[in-house]
Amino acid sequence: MRTVPPAATPAERDALAPTGALRVGVYAGSPTSYVAGESGSPRGVGYLLGRALALCLGTPFEPVIRPRNTQLLQAVGAAEIDLVFTNATGERAKFIDFSGPLLTLDKGVLVPTSSAAFSLGDVTAEGKRIGFTAGSTTAGEFGLLYPEASLVAVTSLSDAAFLLTSSALDGFATNKAILCQLADEMGGGRILDEAWGSEHLALGIPLQRGAGLAFLQRFAAWATESGVVDDAVSQSSLRGAKPYAAQ
Repeated sequence: MRTVPPAATPAERDALAPTGALRVGVYAGSPTSYVAGESGSPRGVGYLLGRALALCLGTPFEPVIRPRNTQLLQAVGAAEIDLVFTNATGERAKFIDFSGPLLTLDKGVLVPTSSAAFSLGDVTAEGKRIGFTAGSTTAGEFGLLYPEASLVAVTSLSDAAFLLTSSALDGFATNKAILCQLADEMGGGRILDEAWGSEHLALGIPLQRGAGLAFLQRFAAWATESGVVDDAVSQSSLRGAKPYAAQ
């Protein structure tokens, strides 16, 4: 196991933190990204990994917090931030250079406790209303798998909790880590056992910063092997995450 963190060349440091500080993009409310700590100690896997990367680079750590993931992706696409931790999809790879995946999260559906649904088949029949986070990849992926369900875009987890508890939605689809958080906000709920897909979370930099990608890959490998990723998961109370394993 490697315990010594990797060192960056000056060129790699300049590519990853061109302003002199590492601007780490996170979005509020998700343990995969950023959660404001009650005692003033923020957490979130993306936040903590960004802080560790800044330490390795020897640059100031500058978190850039956005309310929603869609805004965060727009910011990295415009190179307004230097680092993001997100689902490494093919579509996002058009404007983000990714490290190897670090974590896997299964995708599922949360239903109210009183729901009669106990399988994906129960909750995806014609006329069933399934919420998803506006701007996420869920609509396209879930819609292809279950075309008979009616998909409803929701802007926040608070809105999703209200719609589920008021029976305006039959279920909510996203990764199971966020579903655990949503169930807490609702004061209950059931996550169906079946998974309809998975997310592979990786560190990413703007596409035009390719000179820093080799160091990002070295950092990602070290963070996995040294336990930095596991510590970030534990500190962030991220449930449902598994170390990435190539299929």
